[in-house]
Amino acid sequence: MDADELVKRYAAGKREFVWANLPSVNLANQHLDGINLSRANLSAANLERISLKQACLTKANLQNANLRNANLQGANLRKADLTGAILENTQIEEADLQGAIMPDGSIYETLEFKQDSPEAAAISTPSPSQANPIAPPSSPVPFSPPVLPSPQRPAPSKNLWEVVPWPSLLLFGVGYGFYGLLMGVLQGEAIGWPLVLFSAILWAVDEAYSGFIPILAAIVTVVSIERNIEVFYVPAAVSTALFISLRFIGWDWYKAVRDSLWIGGIGVILMTIATWFFRGEYEKTIGVVVSGKSVFAIFLLLGMAGSALGMVAWMQMNRDGFKTKSILWIMLGVAALGLFIGSVVGFRFASTS
Repeated sequence: MDADELVKRYAAGKREFVWANLPSVNLANQHLDGINLSRANLSAANLERISLKQACLTKANLQNANLRNANLQGANLRKADLTGAILENTQIEEADLQGAIMPDGSIYETLEFKQDSPEAAAISTPSPSQANPIAPPSSPVPFSPPVLPSPQRPAPSKNLWEVVPWPSLLLFGVGYGFYGLLMGVLQGEAIGWPLVLFSAILWAVDEAYSGFIPILAAIVTVVSIERNIEVFYVPAAVSTALFISLRFIGWDWYKAVRDSLWIGGIGVILMTIATWFFRGEYEKTIGVVVSGKSVFAIFLLLGMAGSALGMVAWMQMNRDGFKTKSILWIMLGVAALGLFIGSVVGFRFASTS
């Protein structure tokens, strides 16, 4: 993704750009208020005069970035890496720099500003004559860093119902409901339920694994139902070949393994859906001859769609200032509820058929 594509997507209404890889990107003079660039790679980026008000830049890599005259009012820069960044005349009122690595390598939590330090010059205070025109020029005015409060977190009372992203959570729960329905109707292995539930919090292990949530949940559902691994053979070969190719062209081990497994997982799901549609016992339904498992293939697709669309709920809550522990329990609870309801319905159908 380049600067033009990011700006185009932002203009179209997209705000989530977690893990975006944009080294040396030129975004000077752009208005990207409210964007989520958490964990993004913006090293050596030209962000001069950019507007990032209320943006989320947690754990973003801003090493050697040019933030001269940038507007970061209210931005969340927790644990961002600003090593070597240019902060001349940067507006950071009400920004959250808790744990951020400052340009000189100091951690903001323990940073002590000096009157002649680069940080003091970047985040300037009025001169004695400006602060008090009557005071003589030699009047000392001690410098103190600006107070940067943490982003407002949802109140644990009635306000909680107003800030929780219910539409996304509903989709997430419905998606897991279809996984439970499948395992209930087709009598999946007992180990499948906790493993499917674990996929709901995969993002907590590493945010880069978010895209694996619907894939892992679907694969565990399929394996617990089919009880064989033959469907893995071809995707495993494709993943291996892809991994070798990515390493050959210079990708690092981590990204090569992650992306190869993601492609392989998609392959497993596609082969399973094709098998359920076109193999096995056939029956005539509404005048069309289809596989007896066609409806289950549709359920699997609906489960993946719901969990994929709903998984953005954790990003939305993270952006709104929820604590990680709270997000973890909410996502886990919604997935468990959906899985339970789907399983009950599935067992009910299985017992009456």
